[in-house]
Amino acid sequence: MRTIGAFAYTQLEVFSSTLVHDLIISEALLDSVTLCTFRNESPPMAEPKTGRRRRAHGKSRNGCVACKRRRIKCDEEKSGCGYCVRRGAECVYAPWSQTRASAGCQQPTPPATTSSTAASVASPSGNAVQTPPPRLSPAILSDDAELGTSFRMNDLTLLHHWSVVTSLSLVNTPGVDHIWQTVMVQVGTRNPYVMQGIFSLTALHLAYLDPANKHTLMAAAAQYHNRALRDFQARICDVDQHDSDALLASASINIFYVIAAFGKLYHGDAGESSASRRAHMLGEDWIALVRGVNRLLLQIGDRVRAGPLSSLLSLANWEDLDPDTIAFPHDAALQSLRSTWADAPDAPVYDESLYLLRKCWAWTTQFRHSPGLDALPQPASHPDWGYNRSWSAPFIWLSLAPDGFFLRLQQRQPPALLLFAHFGGLSAGLQQYWWMEGWGKNMVVAAAETLGSYWHVWMELPWRLVAASCDDD
Repeated sequence: MRTIGAFAYTQLEVFSSTLVHDLIISEALLDSVTLCTFRNESPPMAEPKTGRRRRAHGKSRNGCVACKRRRIKCDEEKSGCGYCVRRGAECVYAPWSQTRASAGCQQPTPPATTSSTAASVASPSGNAVQTPPPRLSPAILSDDAELGTSFRMNDLTLLHHWSVVTSLSLVNTPGVDHIWQTVMVQVGTRNPYVMQGIFSLTALHLAYLDPANKHTLMAAAAQYHNRALRDFQARICDVDQHDSDALLASASINIFYVIAAFGKLYHGDAGESSASRRAHMLGEDWIALVRGVNRLLLQIGDRVRAGPLSSLLSLANWEDLDPDTIAFPHDAALQSLRSTWADAPDAPVYDESLYLLRKCWAWTTQFRHSPGLDALPQPASHPDWGYNRSWSAPFIWLSLAPDGFFLRLQQRQPPALLLFAHFGGLSAGLQQYWWMEGWGKNMVVAAAETLGSYWHVWMELPWRLVAASCDDD
């Protein structure tokens, strides 16, 4: 039986500068967040009285973030200080700097986060925010040597939020949520780069829950993500048998991170062109992440299947599904796409890709009982489904579709773009998961813009599915 992981890792070169530059944040954004720690500092020694009145200290503490970070004098021009203007960087002043003088020496109090509070932050999809999510100290540390008390406090805040909220929101499946809530943390305690990945995904979840602090939290997520990738790269170059679970855990967390970053949270780089944005949405950076899973599993698959993450590799009844013998919604519209590549030399590539897409559609449908779908097994009667459920369908298709399809997608061939748009429509129907929200829509929009109006009639189903997903919000 052909078994694949629902998630993937990428080749080492994909994890390098291109992805980090495109996915994370620019140096200017890193400059836009300040260090605010909870250190206990001893008061300065009182100076002996000399009889003369001491001149007030004229040093300003209200400079911009970039100047503070580099410990240089800032001219404090609110429209942009000279240093930032010369570098072409965004000049940002920390909000607390404007009120520091009136606040005196009072230290900020870290927010208390209890289980009941965190549990009420969001529904499994992350939509219902009843109480404010926990706040991180706005410390974005550029060097591990700078780790201080606020960084450790952030770690604890993130780990708590992961344990009671984020881990339960990823797949939202009782009986298997413990893999993310408990097993991943256990793996992380033995492998710090996995724990850094957990922190990065949790910070991204907080950015989703707290739009007012989105950019700060995404910057924090990117810092954790960078550290996780750095150590992951070192391990992947020299795989040890004891690293198997950690490598799969890190790769899986990274896929969640990437999909979430290209969904609702995606904002692009400053000045990003529409063509560049479309390229991102059409998988320029992230498709290789998913398709790299088979190469990783060739090295570690046997050891993972003997460990605590074995269920991540099980696809239950996938091999038994045959879309040609099962009736499921939208199949007629999917099959009608064949006419767009009829008699073309590369028709076999598109036929195989379409068959797998239809199979993924049937796979997804079986987890949602509907009248007229009795040919599909239902949850109560299929106890062997295990970990992978409807949310895994997009990753199954991305992993199994032939290489030739993705080559034609890169070439922007219309049949490939149409199939990819319908794949986006399938994904849009899964945005009850917060990390999937907006991802499918972005793919459909990018494909439609690339295709142009001539192909509009073939885009009816993807647009309808996107509209339906928006109505469900």
